[in-house]
Amino acid sequence: MSSLVFRTGVIALGASAKYARQGLGGSATSDAWAGDAGLAIAVFDIMALGVSVQNIGGDLGGGMHLPRRTRAGFTMNYVDPQGTYRLLTTVEGQWPDTGSAFIVVGLEAGVVTHGVGLVGRTGYVGHSVATTASPFTFGGTVELGRLHLDYAYRGFDAPAGDTHRLGLRWTP
Repeated sequence: MSSLVFRTGVIALGASAKYARQGLGGSATSDAWAGDAGLAIAVFDIMALGVSVQNIGGDLGGGMHLPRRTRAGFTMNYVDPQGTYRLLTTVEGQWPDTGSAFIVVGLEAGVVTHGVGLVGRTGYVGHSVATTASPFTFGGTVELGRLHLDYAYRGFDAPAGDTHRLGLRWTP
């Protein structure tokens, strides 16, 4: 995958190109090429609107299909994100190429002082697609200056069990 973002003033335009390849038992393979495109507009320092389309051309290649998804969203910081407190909400509509449209909402809150702090998150996915995944997710970040340790949890009612994700980020 390769990505490029161009920023000017309050507008950011982004695009990415990707290649996916899948093998089955070492003999059968399928692949696909696709691209993503997005636009974000900062309405204020604390509010932004965005739209993106994922997997444009997701049928290009040899047999694999990468499903297209269009997203439009809004994010709002209720306090100055450079201050001590964090309070942010996000609302996003998603339109998959198959199935019904649905909404995703999220809340982030926490305290960070002198680059050290804790931020908690919760999210809700409001779709009725047949899935064993919980519509709720929970997580958080431990911020230690430029180092961020992220955690996310989503419950499943399946044999594989729940999903736990950990991430480590360094911000320059």
